[in-house]
Formats: sequence, C-alpha cells, structure tokens
Amino acid sequence: MTWEAQLSTYISTLYEQKKAGETRAISAAVLEMSRNFSELRRFRKNDYFSEARARSAYWSYFAPRNIGRLSFLLDQLESEGHLDEIPQKPYVVDLGSGPLVGVAAFALRFAQSDARFLAVDQSRQILSEGRAYFSQFFPREKMPVQIVSGNLKGSIKKWGSRTPADLVIVANVLNEFGAPKRSMSARINFVEQVQSFVKPGGYLLLVEPAQRVASQGLSLLRDAWRGGKKMSLKAPCMGLHQCPMGMHKSSWCHTSFNWEQPEYLTTLMGHIGFEPNPVSLSYLLWQKKKRPRFSSGLRLVSQPLKRTSQGAIVLGCNDKNKIIELTHNRLPKLEDGIYRGRCVQKKKNSNLVLGTEN
Repeated sequence: MTWEAQLSTYISTLYEQKKAGETRAISAAVLEMSRNFSELRRFRKNDYFSEARARSAYWSYFAPRNIGRLSFLLDQLESEGHLDEIPQKPYVVDLGSGPLVGVAAFALRFAQSDARFLAVDQSRQILSEGRAYFSQFFPREKMPVQIVSGNLKGSIKKWGSRTPADLVIVANVLNEFGAPKRSMSARINFVEQVQSFVKPGGYLLLVEPAQRVASQGLSLLRDAWRGGKKMSLKAPCMGLHQCPMGMHKSSWCHTSFNWEQPEYLTTLMGHIGFEPNPVSLSYLLWQKKKRPRFSSGLRLVSQPLKRTSQGAIVLGCNDKNKIIELTHNRLPKLEDGIYRGRCVQKKKNSNLVLGTEN
C-alpha cells in the first residue's frame, strides 16, 4: 500500500470512529471552529480542546486536513533531498501536536522507519485520544509515542525534550503567539529554545496556515531570527537575502498540494459550504550546522493568481530572492499534479521544466 493510500485509510477510519452526531451538527461545529481560527487569537480560549464539540470538529475536519498537508510536505522535502540526514530510527518531536498530527504525518510517509516520538500539547485529553488511535495503526513497540502536556509559551523545562531530536515539527503554533510584529521577540525566544534540543545535523520544521498574516509572520521570523548562530535555512528559500514576501500585503509565500482526499471529506466540505481546494501551508525548514544548498533556478511560491490573455499568473522566487511573475499555462503538467513549491529551471528555449536542487 502506498503512503497516499494509507493516509486515506487512516483518516477515513479516524472519521468513522471519532465523529459525534449527524453530519449537520458536525458541519456547524467545524464552521464555528473555522471562524474562531480565522479571528484574532486573543479572543479565543487557549484550551479549546477541553470542549467535546471542539474535539469532534477537530477530529472530523481539521486533523485529517492537517495530517494530509504535513504528509505531502514531508514527501516533497524528502524527494527534494532536504531530509537526507534523518536516520533509519529517528527521534521526532511534535510540538503543538493536538491528536498527534505531526506524528501521524511522519509515520504515514515514512512507515518503514522504526521511529520514536514525543508529542507535546496543552491538552492531555486530545493527546491521549490521539495516541490511542495512532497505536491501532502502528505497533507501540515499533513506533512508541511519549505524550507531554505543556504550554509552549511557558518554560522549556516543562515541555522540552531531554533527548536530542532528529526532527522537530512545529505546526500551527507560532500564530498562537499573537500578531507577528508584536510577538516577534516571543517567537524568536521560542524557536531558540526549540533549536537547543535539535541534534547536530537535525532539522527544525516550522509550518503555518497559508493565510496572509500567518505566512508573512514566518517571513518576518526568517529575517529577524535567521537561524541564530546554529541553524541554516534549507527550504523553501532560494537565497540567503531578505525575504521579498515578508512585507507584501497582497502576496505571501505558500505551498499547495492537489490531493484526492477521502470522499467523506469532500462531502463534509459540501455540507459546510467550503469550496474544494488544494491543501496549502507555509513553512520554513532549518538544519543545525549545515550549509544550505540552493538551486540556480526558480521556486514557485503561490497558487494561480490573476488571469491574463496568456493564462493565470503565478509567483516565483529566484536565487537572488526576487519575485517573478510566471504564466501558469507555460508550466509543466506533472504526473502527480503537484508543482507549487518545487524547483523549476529555465532551458535555452525558455520553457520551464521541473528541476532538482544541488
């Protein structure tokens, strides 16, 4: 079974086990949580998983989508050679894990690995539920998971890993700190603490929603922190200069994946009123004490935008960190349907083709 098929099985079974009530009730709960996620964080309860309605909504819609987008991102990073130093038996830390979202994504994509995991979240209940479900698919002796309840805004002594990690996943956490500019010092302090338990050669993966404020917050962090003294930026950036997207109000860097999601998700989205769309995210991948390898090509950093007589426009970022507009219909049609976020290079005839980083 391919990892994509296993992903669909995992989340379809998850939905059947965790759904509470009829589709209409679930749809209303998902819509309510979606609106809360879109509002300013200071108006939302910190421990929203304490409510059964919120947990049901998250299990039904948000957890499957988040597991899906992280799985595709890990697949892309691995295929581009960015995760080539992760060992066969890695130790992976998932911060802000919820129901083991990052743990599940890694296990589904790298199921052949005998991995060990540490999952940290403020809600002990959602962690316990996530571990119970995860253990149905992956034997505890092969992929043991330790769970820790802790507030990531608090002292690292209460939630930090005491074992050096090969990979630390921090997904949908930084936006919890508040508006990017106002919370930048807190964000930098947080990632500095996190990188302290990344082992030499290990990776730190920061992931945020593909929303304007959250994505631009990552760009601002990239320029303000720059990896400190020990981390080097691996992806998605093509150069080491200042991010050209950080201060743009109408554009922001993100990656999207076309995914044939399980039928129940498509049906649920129809009931909620959500339009079918690719799974999208913004991310930064750092590695400890390793020089980044950049291509001389171009990386796509947007979905198709405005339309012209020659087709839709997408944005690309080159190795000089300049934003370039590209005509969407000139891009190659790849077999897997995934092209945004990958590297493309120009040949002499000016056609854009898929390239690899070196």
